[in-house]
Amino acid sequence: MTLSTVFPITVTIERFVAMKKAKSYEKMKVILGPALVLIVILIDFSIIFYIYKDENFGTGSISFMIFPSSDAAPMFGLFFIILRLNILNFLFNLFLFRQNSHLKRYALTVPVTFTNTFYCRKNFTLATKYQLEEVYLSTKLVVSIIFSHAIFFAFYLFTMNLSGLIGKKLIEDPINLWALNGVLMSLIATYNLVIGILSIHLYNRIRAKKTIDINGKVQMKSTGNAGALNYDNAIFSIWNSASSLSSRKTI
Repeated sequence: MTLSTVFPITVTIERFVAMKKAKSYEKMKVILGPALVLIVILIDFSIIFYIYKDENFGTGSISFMIFPSSDAAPMFGLFFIILRLNILNFLFNLFLFRQNSHLKRYALTVPVTFTNTFYCRKNFTLATKYQLEEVYLSTKLVVSIIFSHAIFFAFYLFTMNLSGLIGKKLIEDPINLWALNGVLMSLIATYNLVIGILSIHLYNRIRAKKTIDINGKVQMKSTGNAGALNYDNAIFSIWNSASSLSSRKTI
């Protein structure tokens, strides 16, 4: 469960590096992503060891996700720490999105680059501008996903605490109460499925909007006054090219 709740932080780190290294990001070795995944896995195993190191597992359990009562305090403490980290992560992603918006706008208007997140004048290559556009779109996607993640995880903690506070008063049978807790704790697995579908949907929407935007900028109007002007410019361009070629042959 820690993997799915901490993983968005690694995505933020990767997006930050992509923004800082936009000029050479495509040429960088694919090391950062696997390294971050490995670090998160090691952190997850370390947390599991710390939480359960003194537990003798003397009582029965219907699920690994339902931890012993003796470990409830450190587990919920860990959950609230993760929630705070995810809120900070969302706020930092808003900052990244704003920085990417500035970079994208300045790259298209005033040729600039940045050092230590500040701007200085310098020419951007076409590849760098394309990479900045990709970083902007991917950061926009990440902001939406991380916001959804933080909202869901906050709702999850609220329902778990509510179950712990009033669950025993509403459900007297301990077996039924355990079953309810098992259903609530399996919400994380349900979230992993839902967030995957949501991510694909948001990605397709962003890509479709980008395609429409590109087509609108690339297509040349062929009707009305703008179409007539484009037609005249094309004819004059052909005429000038033919006249220039004829003059060279005469000389």
